[in-house]
Amino acid sequence: MRRKGSFGLRLLAVTAAMAGVLMVAACDGENLFSIDGGLVTDADSVPPTVTITSPRGDSLSAKPIGDSVFVSAQITDDVAVRSVRFYGVAFRGDVDLGTDEVVERFEEKTVTLADVADTTLTRYLIATADSVRETVQILVEATDTAGNISTDTVALILGGPDVRLFDLEEGQTVQAGLNLSARMIALDPLGIIQVRVDVTGAFQA
Repeated sequence: MRRKGSFGLRLLAVTAAMAGVLMVAACDGENLFSIDGGLVTDADSVPPTVTITSPRGDSLSAKPIGDSVFVSAQITDDVAVRSVRFYGVAFRGDVDLGTDEVVERFEEKTVTLADVADTTLTRYLIATADSVRETVQILVEATDTAGNISTDTVALILGGPDVRLFDLEEGQTVQAGLNLSARMIALDPLGIIQVRVDVTGAFQA
């Protein structure tokens, strides 16, 4: 009878030890915790925010064939950004016909960061040897320390003059009777034959 009771005590001890192991195994090195059968994680799942500020992606965003393009982008993340990728491509062909392809129009550049949460990066992208006149997409892709990825894109016309406006801001208010000062630069390897300025909207008194 004593031997049988002793066996029962040993069984309880083994059971308690197994329960202790299970409790320890419920927390791993990735900060994942199991509570009442559910999984709770504090892993970062929010991607960075990317905003391209230049080129602007409007009708003035044009470059002559072969010119490099200046790209500026603001990148933020709730934790930290690990790397930023700059590139420019053209989408040609037709998806429905199976002739679609992605063509590199500007050489890719990748910037590795020291885990910063907020930064503005600028890079010049070098044009490839392709001479097709078309609209391309400039893309800036950011990856944070958790591997989350976010991308912003703007359109850029290749084959038109490079036009830049100065001393004007988007949404600027102009009062009636006052002069409007504006400067511009128009560049093209083949020359400029005409520059026209169109003004729309209403003047405020």
